[in-house]
Amino acid sequence: MKTNFLKSNEFILIIYCLLYLSLVFGFIYNEDLAGGGVLDRSFQRNVTLNGFKNGVSSFLFSFYPTNTIIHSPIYYILIHKLEIIINNENLFRFFLLNVSLITPLILIKNLKKKFGHSYLILAIPIICFLSPNFRSVVIWSGREILSLGFLSISIFYFINSFDNFSLKNIFLSFLFLVCACYISWEYGFISIIYFIKLLKEYKNKFIFILIILFNLILSLPFFIYVFKFIEIGGYNQSVISNIFNNIPYFFSTYFFYSLPFLFLNNNFMKYIINNKLIFISTLVFFFIVSYFNEVPEIGGGLFKQILVFLNLSQLIFIFSAMGILSFVYLNDKKLPLNILILSVFILQTCISYHFFQKYMDLVFIIYFFFLFEMNFLNTIILQKRLIKNLFFLSIFYFLVSAISRTNLIL
Repeated sequence: MKTNFLKSNEFILIIYCLLYLSLVFGFIYNEDLAGGGVLDRSFQRNVTLNGFKNGVSSFLFSFYPTNTIIHSPIYYILIHKLEIIINNENLFRFFLLNVSLITPLILIKNLKKKFGHSYLILAIPIICFLSPNFRSVVIWSGREILSLGFLSISIFYFINSFDNFSLKNIFLSFLFLVCACYISWEYGFISIIYFIKLLKEYKNKFIFILIILFNLILSLPFFIYVFKFIEIGGYNQSVISNIFNNIPYFFSTYFFYSLPFLFLNNNFMKYIINNKLIFISTLVFFFIVSYFNEVPEIGGGLFKQILVFLNLSQLIFIFSAMGILSFVYLNDKKLPLNILILSVFILQTCISYHFFQKYMDLVFIIYFFFLFEMNFLNTIILQKRLIKNLFFLSIFYFLVSAISRTNLIL
């Protein structure tokens, strides 16, 4: 039987290799499309060079507690050990770049496991390798390389726990989620979603108690780190204040990632027209929030950057309102559950002082395809237009970031 070319493994392999080569060229030319990759690696090097002069124990109990470091100490320990083994900066970064290739492969495996539609896996290399944030992270050895990999493995076992119930799958899903949290603590909020979905699916209280105890024991280092983050990571502002300030940028960025789904047909515009009161209410709400907030100098997402360039930064409330409407439009069949999941997503990405698009860029695939109970998702992913939409969105984001970083426009 002839296989459609777009579904063939050979075509997917060619796309994957070409996009990988683009990463290699980016590595050679020190590409940093997202901005911040070079700075993050410089800070990382400073910590590993100065923090481990007297060994790991001194770093953990002396250097780390007394310095303003808001990232996980476990990540720095892993990086320090790896830098000892690979005592060359370029080889070190190139090694981690290749390690990062595991994450898209795991995400592809997850999509095939859940949906079984092979052409959909084209979306993963397109989204990852054309994403300015993913490219900057993997080229400059960002912590998200390891944490996103662990999170993707966790999602694989979490999916399996529903298809083929076993305590092994459930515990492995939480184990790898804990590993992801040790490196990027904000992923810890996803455990709330795991608990909600498992409680909804399985009524066995004994199993539920076992899972809670298992997580509490493994998560002790995570809680210690969270307390440190809350102490120094809020920059003298409360968590509530951070979320309030960041929420317009969260929803405008959510709208950006919703576009490939919204462009599958013209029903979204009809939905807005039929729900004018909700749309106007959200416009007024975000207008008020934006009016009382100063436009951040850094972060805020792509729409904010474009509006700043056009000297229209106060219009961000329009895109924020569109984000709320797009969420309800895509998820209203199971709205209460999806609002809980959305709340976790907001906590995960908005709790820090600044909102950066990379916080959503690296996990929106997981939320859209594996965590949200999106309306008609099994029908949506059958449409080849979704791949085209994802491709054009990725190209647009890539080009705008490239132009911005070369100072041709922004």
